[in-house]
Amino acid sequence: MSAIDKPVEETPNEAVSETPPEVAAPSPEGSSADGYDVEFFRQMADKLPSNLVVCDPETLNITYVNEASRATLREIEDLLPAGVNADNIVG
Repeated sequence: MSAIDKPVEETPNEAVSETPPEVAAPSPEGSSADGYDVEFFRQMADKLPSNLVVCDPETLNITYVNEASRATLREIEDLLPAGVNADNIVG
């Protein structure tokens, strides 16, 4: 029987939930109350290839823009309101 004809064995979800070894566990220093490393998540968000913009849900002020969003905003700066550009959009 070739590898193509071999039936796929199903694994329980518990086996799939293991953390890959290349992902660092949250560190206690620089962590929030929940134990998550804030700087780790910020670096991860900065490197996402997708645009990511975070805003305050009450005021709708932009509080975070990742590198991909800044690159996109630089391409369309002529369409942004007067005085707003990719470097000063947060706030």
